[in-house]
Amino acid sequence: MKKLFSILLALILTLVIFTACGKNNVNDRDSGKIKDFKVKHEYVDGNYYIFAEKFDNDSKAPYMKLTVKNKILTSIYFNYLSTNGTLYLSDNNNNETWFYIKTLNTAVLQNQDNVKNTNQDFEYVYKTYNELLSEGLKSIKNGKNNISYVDFATTYTAQNYKYDKNGYDATLKVTYENNKISKISYTKKDSSGNIITSNNSYLKKFKDTNNINYQKYIQNVIDLSIGEDKVRQSLNDLDIDKEYNILARKINAKAIDFDYTKYEIFNNINM
Repeated sequence: MKKLFSILLALILTLVIFTACGKNNVNDRDSGKIKDFKVKHEYVDGNYYIFAEKFDNDSKAPYMKLTVKNKILTSIYFNYLSTNGTLYLSDNNNNETWFYIKTLNTAVLQNQDNVKNTNQDFEYVYKTYNELLSEGLKSIKNGKNNISYVDFATTYTAQNYKYDKNGYDATLKVTYENNKISKISYTKKDSSGNIITSNNSYLKKFKDTNNINYQKYIQNVIDLSIGEDKVRQSLNDLDIDKEYNILARKINAKAIDFDYTKYEIFNNINM
């Protein structure tokens, strides 16, 4: 009896749906055929690539390829490319992340637009994916730019793991925004993780010898790089400058622009 009731209910709902469709003129009056439903967006056919402006702190750059056929977004590919040309994500590694990306791809293809994150464990991946997608959607709407770039705010870190003669190591952190350096943090710590302070005997000696304050001195060196596209090195020859310059060179080696023309997998991008 319950099964029969379920079947009857399904039939009633089907009749209601078709009746509603008729009222909304879904059927063509001349041919009697059901009209095609309008898609949410109509895009411009073609292949579109969206790249990060720079490699990140782990020497990999995210990118995305969108394919539009018959005005519909039909394919999405997202991955990270390492500086050596290898792909970071595949079926053989990073399986959880790879599966999450495939889930996002399916949702976007169904929605034909941006989708919300459904797994907070992959929030960082989602933000990167969504920024590339948002830029890509702009391109496929107007069909003008088959290659575009996203400038991600990125922080690069370099550390000297060899403690200096006074028992301290150093860490340099540099943040890029809009392709320019917006923030620099330079710290020195001992083996217990204690940050060096102006009361330290080494710094007192440094101040007495050079007649300058350590924090102000190194901050002056840092300020030279704010707003620049690379970390500027100190021209002085003190031990602090030498150490700072070593870390600055490491940062500059990481914070490089992503040039797709250097990688074989993009050889046919303009064909």
